[in-house]
Amino acid sequence: MSVTYAKKSDNQFSRELSRKEKRKALADGKAKLWNIPRGWAHQGFFYLDKTQRTGRIIFEIVPTIIFSLLISRAANISLYNIWLWTTSLFVTHTLNWIFNCNWWAGMLFTFPNLRNPGEKATCHYLNAMAERLKNIEAVSGIMIFGSVSRKQWHERSDLDMRLLRRKGFWNGIIANIILFREKVIALFYRQPLDIYLADDIKFLKKMRDDEKPVFLKKNDTRLDENYPNNGKVEIITFSI
Repeated sequence: MSVTYAKKSDNQFSRELSRKEKRKALADGKAKLWNIPRGWAHQGFFYLDKTQRTGRIIFEIVPTIIFSLLISRAANISLYNIWLWTTSLFVTHTLNWIFNCNWWAGMLFTFPNLRNPGEKATCHYLNAMAERLKNIEAVSGIMIFGSVSRKQWHERSDLDMRLLRRKGFWNGIIANIILFREKVIALFYRQPLDIYLADDIKFLKKMRDDEKPVFLKKNDTRLDENYPNNGKVEIITFSI
């Protein structure tokens, strides 16, 4: 039996789209440099689902402790020095912004003349991702929303994606590691990847009604029940 979740109203979607468009630099327009400190500061933390949010907290705490211990030992600084911990936290937070956040997507929003790698490279990247994740049991769904699902993808579009994880503690850990790996790969290939990890269907229902997901992987009864008419796409090719 399908579970019905509350959807956002059209007015809510309109307000969110309006805010998003105001933040995004228009082609050949002015740079929205405020996006850089804003993105560095919050890194989408309050949007994250529970498992990803827990992972991000761990990715902040553990490296901060490691950096503090290393600096303290190398520079003979007391572990009670507040500037030691402040510096370590700043470095950790910055590294998370670059490697564990949707960095190229943020840059695309900031600079008007920045472009994604193009249709051929983007299709190749998505198909390679599907191949990497097809046998990862902890991840049961790979979905593309946004301009791809609306057939409006263009040279300044990002990739608005969600991964659905299976239930269970270890699946949560594995899915978080896989998510981090995909962000690093996207950074290397200059892909503006706006990707998040979903614990359940409720998180996916935050997406717009007119964005029907394109599935690179669909191996979960929850997805079959809530998206019965959306099959898995074996090979991504754009005809937009």
